[in-house]
Amino acid sequence: MTAMASIPILSFKDIDVVYGGERGTHAVTALKAIDLDIREGEFVSLIGPSGCGKSTLLRVAADLIKPSAGTARIDGLSPSDARLNREIGFVFQDAALLEWRRILANVALPLELQGIPKDKRLARARELLRLVGIAEFENAWPRQLSGGMRQRASIARAMSTRPRVMMMDEPFGALDQITRDRLNLELSALAEREKMTVVFVTHSIHEAIFLSDRVVVMSPRPGRITEVIDVDLPRPRTLAVRETPRFNELCRLGERLLGEGFHD
Repeated sequence: MTAMASIPILSFKDIDVVYGGERGTHAVTALKAIDLDIREGEFVSLIGPSGCGKSTLLRVAADLIKPSAGTARIDGLSPSDARLNREIGFVFQDAALLEWRRILANVALPLELQGIPKDKRLARARELLRLVGIAEFENAWPRQLSGGMRQRASIARAMSTRPRVMMMDEPFGALDQITRDRLNLELSALAEREKMTVVFVTHSIHEAIFLSDRVVVMSPRPGRITEVIDVDLPRPRTLAVRETPRFNELCRLGERLLGEGFHD
């Protein structure tokens, strides 16, 4: 990655998220005292056991969940203002494409909602489909695409408004290993080429190490940040990096830190 600004593009300060507790219901603390700064152009993965609040933290930043305490800021704005300014892109585990719209129209949808003229939004959508490698499928229906191609379309749609921060909630978790490896490689190259700021949720320490500049390790619920791993592998990365001693050393470190979280 290129040199990154010292001022964080995304900042979490003392974030708590508590569910329930009203009308006699049992309160569940999902996140506790989260402090994290992410710099522009940085690829950061969140990893931890199921239920530790990884996706919850992503949703706080995307203005899908309000924190019970603390603040989140994107380029100095609240998540709500950042969302209204189209500074956030979000890719879900399921591609969530509209089945009644062709792929080109799906990718162009955010620009259509912004009122961008048809010729400009279609030109941008075609540019993005070329970027993610499925330009020849612009007239296909979502049901005609494989899972990997649907996720490519979902990533293109999320990029359409040129967001400052891309949130990705385990987007490759449901794919077979061969497709997942290929998309990991393509996402790594895409993020570097487009200088994207990415916050990526995954259950795979190998995926996190391969993609990231830093890996944030979280504890079982209530989710806390227990450690941050700096990934010093050179870029650009190919799948061959996974055979290097340093890659395996970082993976073993991540696995050890995840195991320690269960005993804290």
